[in-house]
Amino acid sequence: DYGCGKGEQWKEDEAKLFETYKKIPLTVNKIRPLSNHMIGEQRKNTPNLQILPTKNVDERTASIREALIKEISLNSRARVVYQNAFGQQVNGGFSAALVFTEYDNDESFDQNIVIRGFKDTTKCFWDLGAESPCKTDGMYCGFRTTMSRERFRQLYGKDIEKKIGSETTDITDTDSFASTYSDENSITVIDLWERKSKLITLHQLSNGKSIRQEELDALERVDLDGTEILMYEGEPVTIYNERTFPEYKVVHSKWGGD
Repeated sequence: DYGCGKGEQWKEDEAKLFETYKKIPLTVNKIRPLSNHMIGEQRKNTPNLQILPTKNVDERTASIREALIKEISLNSRARVVYQNAFGQQVNGGFSAALVFTEYDNDESFDQNIVIRGFKDTTKCFWDLGAESPCKTDGMYCGFRTTMSRERFRQLYGKDIEKKIGSETTDITDTDSFASTYSDENSITVIDLWERKSKLITLHQLSNGKSIRQEELDALERVDLDGTEILMYEGEPVTIYNERTFPEYKVVHSKWGGD
């Protein structure tokens, strides 16, 4: 609760009740000094991303990747992003950051990897079914950006702006609040990332190797006494086991208004 952390500890109807009895809604904020202390400590010791070599990646490759990530972090002022995200976590319980690409300039097709934060993390959303603390196992996530219609026309064109109505409201399943996605002056754009899946069949061969269905179809087949034998790198093999698993790809889309 961001309001509680800032000292807004009485609801409006509760505060009015005090006024009825001519009393002051006293507030004792013990949270703010502690949160300020934690945020200050984090700002003095802001962590950075670190790349460590594994058995599949040599030390030289890891050092190159570390230098690349360091450059991306410096160009994105990542320390400020991490500091703001930590402050939002302390005061509100959650935060968000975005890794994306943007064009080098308006007349270039070259893109740079950028890290950015959010001024208002309540505009972000995640899959309610995600169980990971970082929501990495969710099937979707995204954020909302509200802009003026003039700004929308500059970014996406007049034709698209005209198609979006002046009154678009969405009510949640609980009917607890309504969100307005467009009106006469503004349009809310939703950036949505979805994980799309397809089932992959994996085969385990008698030599211990694991291959996919398309690799199995490409294997050489030899007829031996009327029996078809599979050949893997010159070695005869048989299918020992098989299973399926979902393979994901992430699709990004933008939605505006209705």
